Amino acid sequence: MGPYSDVTTLKRASRVTHAVQGSIITSDDRTAPATDQVTTLLLPADLPHGYYRLNLKWDFGGGNSAGASSIVSVGTQ
Repeated sequence: MGPYSDVTTLKRASRVTHAVQGSIITSDDRTAPATDQVTTLLLPADLPHGYYRLNLKWDFGGGNSAGASSIVSVGTQ
């Protein structure tokens, strides 16, 4: 969700403005991974500067899932 000029406004918002694709990692929690697992998010080059809410959802199959949310800042430093 975003962009927003500040975090307070972002936290009050409920509209989705941009969808961003991430890489998919399949893992089995019964076996330790051979390497560190990393998910890469490819942001469009023309994504406007501002604050975004990044919503994540993990699908475990069988109707089971979990989710989380983070705030990210897009722009120059």
